Amino acid sequence: MLNLIPTLPSPANTRSRNLVLLFALSLAACKTVSFRSISSSLGASSHASLGNSAEAGVPIMIGHDPLVSHTNDVKQDDLLEHMAKLTERLKKSPRDVEALIALARLKVIAGDAKGAEPLARKVLAIDFRNRPAKIVMAHVELLRKNPEAERAVLRQLGDENATESESLNLLACLTWTDGDEDKAEKILLRAVKISPEDAASRMNLGLVYLRQEKFTVAEEHFNQVLKHFPDNADALTHLGVVYAMQGKTQKAIESYEHARRENPSSELAAYNLALAQKRSGLYQSAIRTLKEALALKSLSLAGHDAATAQLQQIKMTLTARSNISNADLDNILANAKQQRGKRSGSGNSDVYLISNVGSYR
Repeated sequence: MLNLIPTLPSPANTRSRNLVLLFALSLAACKTVSFRSISSSLGASSHASLGNSAEAGVPIMIGHDPLVSHTNDVKQDDLLEHMAKLTERLKKSPRDVEALIALARLKVIAGDAKGAEPLARKVLAIDFRNRPAKIVMAHVELLRKNPEAERAVLRQLGDENATESESLNLLACLTWTDGDEDKAEKILLRAVKISPEDAASRMNLGLVYLRQEKFTVAEEHFNQVLKHFPDNADALTHLGVVYAMQGKTQKAIESYEHARRENPSSELAAYNLALAQKRSGLYQSAIRTLKEALALKSLSLAGHDAATAQLQQIKMTLTARSNISNADLDNILANAKQQRGKRSGSGNSDVYLISNVGSYR
């Protein structure tokens, strides 16, 4: 999956600390190499630290996992192939606006702001009112970690009066960063009203409600994502958190397991599954899941420390009545300690892990 890590400064509001804003687009399958962008994640990833403390049971926000595309699971090689086809198309017709926009979006997905910008500017030179090109420019500024420039582009698109859910989602994420959570929620509500199938806006809105512990509403939005994209691993993972927070542990486990089948590299799904297994008394299953999580190459230091903390707790619980020897657990923990220096981020906690609001761009 593609690795995009555009971040913005943490908001002043303490409820929104450790916010990581990520670009999230997805390719729609099209045999004619004519692409339609939808606001959902193809493959963003990030590492953010966990909060230093949290009340037991309250979800903690961490970075966004790599996602399995809900359209046609476009891989790096496929992306390069699509770019090559569009480049050839533009050689024959340099002013093909559709191809210019499609290639610019692919460049952004690849994290190539430098390559995307001239393509979008060429479209704007042809038609200075072109809104898709301006949206690409907003994503370019996001990649460059330039929120003021991103805001300037979004103002050109109408700010809160924009007609595209993608633009509104970008604005809502910036608004959340500023600490105005109520306004961000209202903007996201308008975004999903304009485009009910907009997975990015739905995911961010679901996360807002999950943080507010409005579990019924959060569940509704994650299910709406799954209605359109049933294999969306992030939606499955966060739906599992909703179930877990409501005491529906078996449904949570099933949702996490489904998420892991769709995205085996998801640290959120792996950690939350292990936590649910531990809380159900399935200690051997939890140990196995945590061991698999610690083997993930993309695991953040936050996820690494959280998984290690869970293993330490399980070890304490099983000291007197274990079906797995302490030597085995000690070996897993020793390996985890050895691998820790390779991770990025920090923190640990005995709480469910969820993505940051704003992760879906």
